[in-house]
Amino acid sequence: MKKRENITKNQVTEAFRQHFKEAPDFVVRTPGRVNLMGDHTDYNGGFVFPMTIDRAVWMGVRGRIDGVVRIYSADYDGECRFDVHAELKKNQDSWFEYVKGCAWALQQKSFPLSGFDAVLMGDVPQGAGLSSSAALEVTSLLVFAELGGFDLSKTEAALLGQRAEKEWMGVKGRIMDQIACAAGEADKALLIDSRDLEYRSLRLPQGTVAAVLDTATRHSLASSANDERRQQCETACKILGVSLLRNATQEMLDAGKKNMPDVLFRRVRHVLSENLRVRAAEAALREDAADAFGNLMDESHFSLQYDFEVSCFELDAITSIARKHPACLGARMTGEGFGGSAVALLYADAQDFVDYVSKNYRRQTGKFPNVTLCRATDGGRVERLQEGIF
Repeated sequence: MKKRENITKNQVTEAFRQHFKEAPDFVVRTPGRVNLMGDHTDYNGGFVFPMTIDRAVWMGVRGRIDGVVRIYSADYDGECRFDVHAELKKNQDSWFEYVKGCAWALQQKSFPLSGFDAVLMGDVPQGAGLSSSAALEVTSLLVFAELGGFDLSKTEAALLGQRAEKEWMGVKGRIMDQIACAAGEADKALLIDSRDLEYRSLRLPQGTVAAVLDTATRHSLASSANDERRQQCETACKILGVSLLRNATQEMLDAGKKNMPDVLFRRVRHVLSENLRVRAAEAALREDAADAFGNLMDESHFSLQYDFEVSCFELDAITSIARKHPACLGARMTGEGFGGSAVALLYADAQDFVDYVSKNYRRQTGKFPNVTLCRATDGGRVERLQEGIF
């Protein structure tokens, strides 16, 4: 896959012209996301606090009069197609199946679907825990809605994207990802209630910027380990007599401690304390208290490291290094863990932070990280370039 950075609308439009020999009708841009607080709480019905990033999935689109969807991926230099009027079948494991899965999810709800030609480009690092797949799902759903002449609320788009990921791709996706990619706002974080699917935006502390710290590490056992964590949470729910750990209390956990092994006790303790940290982080943002927010990020990492045990040497190393920089307010792993990325909150004038973290992490681990300063951008958007009839 080609590595791209800072893709622009003009680049997408030009790529479409080069491949299809005409101009697109519109472009769709959907950002990736990084989670500032609240990991492994979402599938337990808890609270999460993501923000979008200024890295995105782009699609330049021109409608067709038939039902054929033909998409060229500039990143993979390959073209795939299917017919939305035919019975859809999954026949490959690739980026293209996310688009097809979204068409399938819309078919199940009887939305009208139209064909189109498209060029797909993206600069969201894949496998880094930044929701490149959710961004592609939201992008695809927005394209189908634009061409089909129907509206999708941000929550509807998120649920359809999650269904495509779960039932079509066979991935236990996190609703946080799709909601963040669809509903994010510039310069704001998004507090999401994963149980009730309610969300609200809060402005990030003035004079700060987020840094995504990609460890350049992907552990092959991450999927099975995370499945184990989910099962442990489900077992704990049965012991505590609740449907979701969101509904448990510290008093219930203390009373039930004698009935569960220590590992389950620590898993629940993380979820309960993480939910409290997210709510405390909300209060910090309302007061523009950057220091308090950063301290909560540090506490979150240690809980994920010791109670939920989803960190790893590389994540611990890069967050420890980040905290030693004078501009760093706090740092934590982000996402499911066992590799991938961490996130740090910095004072915006941190001139040498990228070099400092990169050099020290490389010295300590021998790996080359990708450290990127990011700002929150608006969620998935359609921008029409010309009027046309399809």
